[in-house]
Amino acid sequence: MKRDNVGKPHRGGRGAVASGLCAAAVAALLAGGPATALANNAFHGVYLGGQIGWAGYDTDIETDGDSIKGLAASGVSSGVLLGTGTVNDGWYFGFQGNFLLNNADASLGTDADLDVEESYGIDARLGRVISDRVLLYGLAGWQRTNAELSVAGVDKDDKDFDGFRFGAGVEMATQDNVFFRIEYTQTVYGSEDFRIDGDEVEADPHAQDFHLVIGYRF
Repeated sequence: MKRDNVGKPHRGGRGAVASGLCAAAVAALLAGGPATALANNAFHGVYLGGQIGWAGYDTDIETDGDSIKGLAASGVSSGVLLGTGTVNDGWYFGFQGNFLLNNADASLGTDADLDVEESYGIDARLGRVISDRVLLYGLAGWQRTNAELSVAGVDKDDKDFDGFRFGAGVEMATQDNVFFRIEYTQTVYGSEDFRIDGDEVEADPHAQDFHLVIGYRF
């Protein structure tokens, strides 16, 4: 005579429920893990910063068959930057825009002066996170800089120079979303012609910049 199995626990049902709960928990962790990791990463997100440093311009000047090679202009450079970036498997990628005010000038004799003024551009940054708070990166982008050539008592003209900017830096982040950078860049500009008293003066600048940056990541 067979006994009725009613009232006995069904072990297969408990195992299925437990397996389902485990699978759901793992799925939830996997779904939330990357988002949580990005949110907690010191280099992920939008940032705003200020920068100050030194800028040097070596400029070749040509006019009426005469030329000056490597005319040096240098001075203080300061400004702001705004950008965003993210980290994937230890690699950083982001974009940023910058605006700078320069105080670099040079004299071409007793009466002529070349003054480098505002500059702005956009860069892409690619780097490697070497620890939780340290990022090494390179950058490349486009930069536009305004310069004015003046001749005392005669005339003056200003031009916008466009160039390719590249460089490298190190960024250090703190636990309260503040970061610091040390950055070095070079910019190779195309040549432009100033028009002074009806004559054309061709200028071909090359820039080097060194900046210290402090910013906040939102």
